[in-house]
Amino acid sequence: MILRPAVRNDDTYLAKIIKYIPSEIIAVYTAIAGLLKPNTDYLNYYLWVLILLGVITPVWTYFSVKDNDQPMGLIAVKKAAVFHSIIATVSLAVWIYAIGDELLQHLLCGKVDQGEVCHWYQPVLASILLIIYTGLIVPLLERIILGPPADSNTQVQAQVAAGSIPQS
Repeated sequence: MILRPAVRNDDTYLAKIIKYIPSEIIAVYTAIAGLLKPNTDYLNYYLWVLILLGVITPVWTYFSVKDNDQPMGLIAVKKAAVFHSIIATVSLAVWIYAIGDELLQHLLCGKVDQGEVCHWYQPVLASILLIIYTGLIVPLLERIILGPPADSNTQVQAQVAAGSIPQS
């Protein structure tokens, strides 16, 4: 069982963003990238790490969402798990691009000497992408795909009607 904080309908937007970020995967990436940084001869290893994390992230996130107890039906949980898996995977890619470490720049542009510009990585563009993705795209997709946030009173009433919460 993979335990991650569950994204709930009544979470604030900031709480949701924090929960969408696959922090376990980012920790693994950061540790491995730190090992590979001193010697860029490990570029093939870096590429394999990116591919492996790109494959593991959606699977990890899918099961972490499914394993959390959530007061929704099975279909809604699966839909949320797939949505969160996709968002987490894209978030990882956006985050890696936004931090733009020298391994990524070396992968995108070849060896870049001090003062040279890597045309495939622009720090300002990376920042703009990160802001638009986390500030606009994710909340819009969440609203379109998962629907409007449920009112907590509606959730409680649904739980009472289902018999999971006794009436007083």
